[in-house]
Amino acid sequence: RSKLSPSAEAAVVHKRPTEEGGACTIQSNLPLPKSNDIYYWESKIFSKPEATTIAIGLSTKPYPSFRFPGYCKHSVAIFSQDGFKCYNHPLNAQSYGAPFVKGDVVGVGFRPRTGSVFFTRNGVRMAEAFTGLQSYNLFPTISADGAAEVHGNFGQAGFCLVNTSPSPRH
Repeated sequence: RSKLSPSAEAAVVHKRPTEEGGACTIQSNLPLPKSNDIYYWESKIFSKPEATTIAIGLSTKPYPSFRFPGYCKHSVAIFSQDGFKCYNHPLNAQSYGAPFVKGDVVGVGFRPRTGSVFFTRNGVRMAEAFTGLQSYNLFPTISADGAAEVHGNFGQAGFCLVNTSPSPRH
């Protein structure tokens, strides 16, 4: 079984690797507001062994607690091991960026009017990742398949994000 210790800023997950699905997933209690032009949140990776995969993204509720976001319907995520983005199914994974490691800050941006999702890495906005998600109530979602410490920032502290325009490098 998983043991979850959430606070306003952090979630530490301890899990046995033999559980079905291979991951342990946590979600925010409330969906992203749809009244904002953009809603943005960040996760800082404080601890991540090389063998652990972390997925950071958005999903609807209810969502299986043993599946990575991006693996089930109406969910999206970016993955630490390979930097791939995924929507709705693991076979839909596409190359998107570099793998992320301990110390990285991964941000998730959502534009409710267009339903578009973008990610950031260490404050630099990446290209738009997904569109067409405006019909869903989406919840910030973090998942890991091993030991990890990831802190979520929903606005209680300053963001690393410099601006919401895509980086010319992506």
